[in-house]
Formats: sequence, C-alpha cells, structure tokens
Amino acid sequence: MPRSGCALACLVVAGWLASVAVVARTAEPTIRGKTASEWLTMLRQDPDPKHRRVAIIALEIIGTRWPEVVPGVIKALREDKDADVRQQAALTLGQLGAEAKEGVEALALALKDDKSPVVRRAAALALGRLGKPPSDKAASPARLAVPILADALKDTDPLTRANAAEALGHIGLDAEPALPQLVAALKDDDKLTRTYAAVALGRVAVGNAAAVAALAEVLTTDSAVEARKAAIESLGLFGSAAKEAVPALARALSDAHTEIRRKAAVTLGKLGPLAEPALPQLREAFKDKDKFVRSQALQAVGGLGAAAAEAVPAIAACLQDEVVDVRLSAIEVLAQLGPLAKAATPQLTAALKDVRPAVREAAAEALKKVGGDGPQP
Repeated sequence: MPRSGCALACLVVAGWLASVAVVARTAEPTIRGKTASEWLTMLRQDPDPKHRRVAIIALEIIGTRWPEVVPGVIKALREDKDADVRQQAALTLGQLGAEAKEGVEALALALKDDKSPVVRRAAALALGRLGKPPSDKAASPARLAVPILADALKDTDPLTRANAAEALGHIGLDAEPALPQLVAALKDDDKLTRTYAAVALGRVAVGNAAAVAALAEVLTTDSAVEARKAAIESLGLFGSAAKEAVPALARALSDAHTEIRRKAAVTLGKLGPLAEPALPQLREAFKDKDKFVRSQALQAVGGLGAAAAEAVPAIAACLQDEVVDVRLSAIEVLAQLGPLAKAATPQLTAALKDVRPAVREAAAEALKKVGGDGPQP
C-alpha cells in the first residue's frame, strides 16, 4: 500500500541510523549530538515544522528507552499546527508498537477529527500496527478504537478507508463490533478498501453467515482480482461455515485469472465432503491449463469421500497428464477411494510402466487399495 511521507526525512533517518550513539542505559540517550530532552524541546518550541518533524524522527529512534518520548509524540499529534508534523507523530506511535499503547486514544481522535487526510491515514495505519494482540489470548491494545475505525470506513479519503479496514483486520476478533461496516465496505468504490475489508472479515467474522454471503458475492461481482483473492482466502479460514459459498467457489474455478482458480481449488479442498456441489466444476478443472489447479482439484475431489466415485473415470484419465505431480495426485485420490475406484484398475496397471519411479511405486500401492490385480513393476 502506498504510504504518504517525506523522502527527505527518510534520508535523514537512514543517515542517523548509522550514527546512533547510545550511552549507558542509566544515562539519557543521545542522537546526533542531542539528548532526548533536547529533541523534545525542539519538538515543542522550534518554529520550523521541518525541524519538528526531524525531532520526531530522532525520538522514534530513541524510542521508549526514554520515558518522555511517547508523551511528547502524543502531544505533538494532538496539538501541533502542521499536518505533516502530526502525520509523522502518528506514524511514529505506530512504529513504536505496543510500547506506545497509551497513544491509542490520541490516534483514534486524530482519525475521527483531524481535518487533514494525511493525518487520518497515518492514524489508521498506526492503529493497525498497535492493533496486533501480543498473543492469541491477549486483547488488542487498539480494541477501544474499533468504533472509530468502523466509522472511518466511510471517510471521504479512500486511503484512510483502506487503512481503517486493514487496521480492523490486525485487531482481529476484538474488532467483531465492526462486522456490519466491514461487510458494507466490500462494496466500496475503492478496490484497496474492498480488498482489505475482505481480508479483515477472515480475521474478524469467524464464519459469520452474513460475512460468508458477502464474500461469496465478491467472488461473483468484484472486478478487482486482489479483492476476489482476499475473499477466497478469508472463506478458507471459515471451515464448514463457508458451505454456503461453495457455488461461488465452484464458479471461481473458471475465473480468467490463474491465481483465483488456484485459491478456489485449495479452499474447496478444505471443505471436504461439503464441497460436493462443486464436483462438476472440479472435474472440469482436471483439464485446467495450470498444473497446480489440476492437482488441487484432484485433491479436492479426493476429499469428497464416496461422492467422488462418479468422477473415477475422469480421475483415471489424469494418469496421462504430462506433469508428474498431477499424475501422482490422481493416483493418491484413487488410492483414497479404495474399492470405489476399481474401475480405474486398467489405468493404474498401465501406470506401472510410467517413466517416473515415483509414479510406478504409487500406482502399485494404489492397486492394492482398490483391489486391482496388476503385474508388479
């Protein structure tokens, strides 16, 4: 995602990173010949906004090794009159991570009230960085900002909306109250916002029926490839709750974009027997021009159980595929089906003469499981 910022400031940071001088931990950190306190004074008092931005960058390098850094940056976010300085303050709080969690309130207020879109973008981005819980069982430090992030999904600035959606995804389960707004964001005019909303739903919705229906609709109607990919990946996280999306996933197997077809096949494979309605499309995918799609479609059919028996002739035909991995996938599926795949005995027997030893060995083992009698390799 493109991020607004100052190229000059970045160059300054790069130069300073190489010249950071940190004295004993009990002493005040010094950067470029100035102490943390001196940088804080510059941030508060220097009339030149460029100098104040430089001060924030220096304080970011010092970080929480000096206790006054975070409060000083928060104050700049709240009170500085220059939008670029406030933007830098927001970005710095995000860079400092969980150690700057007391900045959540100031960031939320900046996202809600700041007149400058660059500040709102930075605030949403920073809340996302603060939003990641320190562990699976811990609450997100940014959870209190969820209502404001949800409202920001309607911001007039598209990049602010996209950053807000991304932030809610980082917050995860604690962002569940924003579920209706995330579902609505799937229809945003901005494709980046739609994409991040789809990603976020996979982390926030936990298989919610409304989210499943909305993500399935994305697969059918959204023109943005990245949004469709994100929708499929999120559905893949829902387990059996994604059953209602099977028809949409089946249609995605004929998408013009290879990556979409690949992800659809993988997600259908995760659904096991619940993917049975997609069997006709999966059989067609055995002939896909992409070898990974062919292989994944075979494996998805193998997960259908007894319902896959009608596809045995099509699976057996894949033993003639030019790609070794596809032939192996077909043999693996036939072995899974056992006696249900007995009709494939002639093709498995022929595979005992395959040019690849791995195929010959797999075919011999599969014949034992399907009950066929073929010559030993």
